[in-house]
Amino acid sequence: MQANIILFLIFAIVIALFALFNATVVTVSFVFTQIEVSLALVIIISALIGALMVILFDSIKKLKTKKTIKELNKRITGLEGQLKDKELESLKKDEVIKSKDEVIKEKEDALQERETALKAMQEKNSQNGV
Repeated sequence: MQANIILFLIFAIVIALFALFNATVVTVSFVFTQIEVSLALVIIISALIGALMVILFDSIKKLKTKKTIKELNKRITGLEGQLKDKELESLKKDEVIKSKDEVIKEKEDALQERETALKAMQEKNSQNGV
């Protein structure tokens, strides 16, 4: 930023010196009129108009860039929300799968306990001769 200011000041000094060394009177023609003005004034006014145009175009570009950034940030926020929703859905599905697996495991354990108890009863009955 400071380098830009220094370059701008050097450029302004060069223009001012150029204008002062060319201080003769010239005729400037507009659309319907002619004016006799110092060449220095013409040079300085031209440089100022050029600087104002650069500032104007740069401001427009910055506004467009800010608008684009704002839109992209909104889009990012929306996509992050969708991602969180998908992650929550995935976690819920995982929980459902885990709970189903746990229920199946519990039922298999209960079935195995019953089979073990049934075998024990059958062995007891066969020993008793029933």
